[in-house]
Amino acid sequence: MVKNQTTVQAPVMVKIDGRINNGRPLAVGVDVAKDTLMICWRYASGKQKLFPINNSEADIADMARELKKVDFQEKIIIESTGRHHLLCATLLSKYGLDVRVINPLITSKHSRGSIRKVKTDKKDSEILAKIALIEDRLPNTFNPGKNELKLKKKVSLINTLDREIQKLKAAITEFRQTAKTLKMKLSGAEKQIMRTITNPEKQKKNLEGETKMLITECGYNSSRAKKYQSIPGVSAYFAALATFFWKKEYCQSAKQWIAFT
Repeated sequence: MVKNQTTVQAPVMVKIDGRINNGRPLAVGVDVAKDTLMICWRYASGKQKLFPINNSEADIADMARELKKVDFQEKIIIESTGRHHLLCATLLSKYGLDVRVINPLITSKHSRGSIRKVKTDKKDSEILAKIALIEDRLPNTFNPGKNELKLKKKVSLINTLDREIQKLKAAITEFRQTAKTLKMKLSGAEKQIMRTITNPEKQKKNLEGETKMLITECGYNSSRAKKYQSIPGVSAYFAALATFFWKKEYCQSAKQWIAFT
C-alpha cells in the first residue's frame, strides 16, 4: 500500500495494492535515471499514482509482479536513455508486459504541447504515461534477444569510434600543416601520435567484422545485402546493418523511411 510522503529521501520499492488504486492502471510511464525509476500509473478515472523505485532487478521484478496481479495488459512507455533503460525494459518484457521503448524526440514533442514547461522526474513519467494513451505511432513491443542488444551496442561503439577517429585525423592534419608552415621539427611524442591513428582504424574494422558475424547469427539475408551493395557508396558493413534493421515495413514512403533510418 502506498504511504503518503512529502519527500523521498532515497529510492525504495513502493508496494501497490491494486484494489485501493482505482483498480487496474490504464497506462504506465517510466522515467529512467541511472539509479532510480520514477513510475506513473494512470487510471481511467484520470487519477495517477507516482512513486520511485530503484533501477535494480529486485525492485523492477516486484513492480512487474504487482502489475501482473491486477492483470495489467496495457502499454508501458520507457524513454530510451543510453543503457540505463535496458534493465527495466528487458525485465518487464520477460514478465510478458507490453513495453514500448521510445525515442526521446517523441517525449519532447508531447512536452512542447504542455502549457507548463516544467521538467521533473514526476512530470516526465506523467508525460510518458499520457503518450501510452494518445500516441498512435509507437514502436513495436520491446522484445529483443541478447544478440540484438549486443549488436546495437556494437554499432553504437563503432559510430562513436568513427567520430573520434575523424576528430583525431583532423587534429593531426592541422598540426602537420602548421608544423610544415613554421618549419617545426616534430618531437618523438608528436611522431608517435601521428602513427597512433592506424590502431583505432584497425580496431574499428575488427569491430565491423564482428558485427557482420553477429548479424549472420541473427539471420543474415545475403540476397538483400547484395541488392543494397549495388547502390553506389553502400559498403558490405552497411549492407549487413540494413538487412538487420530494415526487417519490417515500418513506413509507407521514402521520406518516412529516411526518418526511421
